[in-house]
Amino acid sequence: MQFSLSLSEELLDVERRSLIVNGADADPTQFPYFCTLEDYCGGVLIAPDIILTAGHCKGEHMHRVHPHVGAYSYDDYQESFRLQHAFRHPLFDRNDDFEDMVYDFTIIKLQGSSKMPYLALNRNPRFPSEHQDVVVLGLGVLGDDTDERPDVLQQVTLQTILNAACNASSNGETSYEGRIHETNLCTHTPLKDACDYDSGGPIIATDEHGKEVLVGLVSWGVGCADPDLPAINARVSAVADWIDATVCELSDDPPKGFGCFPEIVEDDHRGRFWSLVAGLVCILALFLMHGKQRCQQIYDLLYGDLFDDDESDENEETEFVGGKAFFPLVKHDSEYTTLTVEYCSSSDEDSPARRNYRSISP
Repeated sequence: MQFSLSLSEELLDVERRSLIVNGADADPTQFPYFCTLEDYCGGVLIAPDIILTAGHCKGEHMHRVHPHVGAYSYDDYQESFRLQHAFRHPLFDRNDDFEDMVYDFTIIKLQGSSKMPYLALNRNPRFPSEHQDVVVLGLGVLGDDTDERPDVLQQVTLQTILNAACNASSNGETSYEGRIHETNLCTHTPLKDACDYDSGGPIIATDEHGKEVLVGLVSWGVGCADPDLPAINARVSAVADWIDATVCELSDDPPKGFGCFPEIVEDDHRGRFWSLVAGLVCILALFLMHGKQRCQQIYDLLYGDLFDDDESDENEETEFVGGKAFFPLVKHDSEYTTLTVEYCSSSDEDSPARRNYRSISP
């Protein structure tokens, strides 16, 4: 398909797909993460200050674009931002003769942070499976032979097909043989499709846990809603590592799912308590055999990484358990788990010492 380019369309450097054929009006509150890049591409919020869109939506004049977040139409949106950075996947490529595109992703860093909910990424390469229902969103034209656009956001449910079947597709005039890449995700439902000006729009599936996840972006295809030729989309799981690394580098507030910071794995209080008890029983046995000094060394070795030594205030009252009993008192509050130990550091045999430790995490 060829297009005459308006000023806003010149922001693109290639042809693009745009909206939904035979879809339906979306619920105005259901997809708060849907974004528009002026009136020529869609996108999706994946972090408070990050939008993911198609690679071919990045043109040399993209710095002029004001992304809109929570868009229900081109004029009805929740937030507008300036664009701070736009990074296209370094392996993005297209075949000028056939419109084919691979690694069709661009990450946009916003100036500021959105308050709208963002959409989680699918990182599972085996999902979605064959014939999986997915929802495609967009604001592009309503058919292959019209320039008509909808008044509000459209959605359409399509089914995924395997890349091998997609690669074998042909309509007699055009064949996809040898044109389907591992970074592509194919969808095909007769008479339904994304179409021109839908590029970069999200493709959403519900995973095995009932959670909505982003599985793809609208990318390219021959015609719109062709009965024999699938739509070719960009597969998110194929570039999840690149997305994670780029978001960690750019975002001021990356969500946990991107793995930007090491996470402390916490047990529940009961499991943590009995783990401490088991360790302290062993220490007690060593104390009886080797004395207090050796006991303290072993205690610090075992629990040094779990607890930070916290010097108690001299006037602070510290609870004891059973006089000289060699057993810890574990206290929980809203901030810390505090371990008070009555042994292992006293030089006075008749006056058990006490020592407080605080856990690193609540």
